[in-house]
Amino acid sequence: MDDDQNFTPCLQAVKNSPILSKLHTDKAFEASKAADGNIYSLRSKDAQNNMVTVARIDLLDKYNGGKIPATPEEWYNVAKAQKADNPNSVPFSAYSGVGRFDIFWNAYGINWSNPTRYYVRDGKVLNIGEVPLLREAVEFHRKLYSEKLLDQGFITNQGADWMARMQGGDLLAWDTPINSGYLATMEGWKKENENDERILACVPHPIYPEVKPEDVYHQGASFYSHNISIASSAPDKDACVRVLEAFSSDEYAEYLAWGEEGVHYNVVDGKKVRTPELNYDKLYECHLYNFMFGFWPPASQAIRIETALENIAAPIQERYKNELLPKAMQTAAEELKIAGTLPFEFFTLSPEDGLKAADMGMEFLSIIHKAIISEISMEQFDKDIVAFVEKYRWLTDKYQEWYDENY
Repeated sequence: MDDDQNFTPCLQAVKNSPILSKLHTDKAFEASKAADGNIYSLRSKDAQNNMVTVARIDLLDKYNGGKIPATPEEWYNVAKAQKADNPNSVPFSAYSGVGRFDIFWNAYGINWSNPTRYYVRDGKVLNIGEVPLLREAVEFHRKLYSEKLLDQGFITNQGADWMARMQGGDLLAWDTPINSGYLATMEGWKKENENDERILACVPHPIYPEVKPEDVYHQGASFYSHNISIASSAPDKDACVRVLEAFSSDEYAEYLAWGEEGVHYNVVDGKKVRTPELNYDKLYECHLYNFMFGFWPPASQAIRIETALENIAAPIQERYKNELLPKAMQTAAEELKIAGTLPFEFFTLSPEDGLKAADMGMEFLSIIHKAIISEISMEQFDKDIVAFVEKYRWLTDKYQEWYDENY
C-alpha cells in the first residue's frame, strides 16, 4: 500500500474489506480514479439531506389565505401583496448570485446551484444553456428584480448578508437542506427570541406548468462531496483502514445516533427511548464524526427531528410536532424518490476539462446575471446563449458519448 505520493492508493484495501467494499462500488471506483489510474480517496455516502423549499407560513397565512403557491407566478403574486403591505420587505434573496437561489430556477427545470451541470431530456444530453424554458426563467427573475421583489444585492451579497436577512428579515421562501438548514433556522430563531412566532415550513417545490416534477426536484446522489484519504506518511496504514471501517459500519452510525445505553437512551418495551442526555448539542457533536455517512444518515434523522422540537419557540411547538415537521419529512422523501439520482455522478472529467467546465459555469452565470439586472437586453441574451452553447459543444459531446455508453 505504500506510495511516494502524498496519499496512499486505496483500491486494494477497499476491495479486501467487507465493510468498505459494500459501500464503494466498481462504478464509484471508476469515477474516483486519478490520472495515474490509482484511487487516493474514498467518497462519503450521501445522507439524502436533500434540498427543499421552505416558506414563511405566517406570511402565507397573511397574504395568501394560508394557501401554498404552486407555480412561480402564484409566488410572484404573494410577494407583490407582501411588498404592497410592507414596502421595505424583500421577499426573495440570494448570495453570490447562486446561493439559496434555486427555488424558481428549479421550477423551470434548471438546477441553478450547479451551473456546470448537464441535463438529459429524452436521451439527449443538454448543456445548461440548452435547457427548455431557460429564457422564461430569466424573464421571471428579471421581473422579480425590476419590481424589487428580489434582493437588489443578490449578486454581491455574501453568505453572512443572506443569513442576516433570513434571520432578522422577512424573506418569504428559499431552498435549503432539510436537516442542516430548515431545522437549524427554526432553532436559531428561538435562541434570539423564546417566543418567536414566525413559522417556517417545508412546502412542495413550485413547478412551472410545462415542467415534469422529476425535472424540478433536487436529485440525490450515491455519494457526498467529502473525500477521505490516508496519508502516504502514515506509519500504520492497516490501522488507518481499520479506522475507516469503524467509521463506515452500521453499528457506528447507530451509536452516533443514539449514544450509550443507560446514558443517552434506555430500552423500554423493546424500543429505544432517549434520555435528557441525548439533547441537540450532544447530537450535533456526534454528527460531526459521521462524515462517512454524509453527516446526517437516516439513523440520525428521527432523533434530529425530536430534539429540534425542543428548540422551537413554545407558542408554535405543538403545530410543528403534529403537522409541520411530519409533513416536511414526507414532502422531502417524496420529492427525492421522484427525482432519483444524478445521471452523471460517476462521470469524471480530466483535470484540464474540469477547469474548463468551471470556466463554463462562471461564463454562464455572468450572462444570466447581466440579463436579470437588465444590463443586457433579452435579444442580446439570446445571442450570448447561442454562442455559449456552441463554445462548449465539445464538452456536451463528451457527456453524450459517456451517457450513450452507460445508459
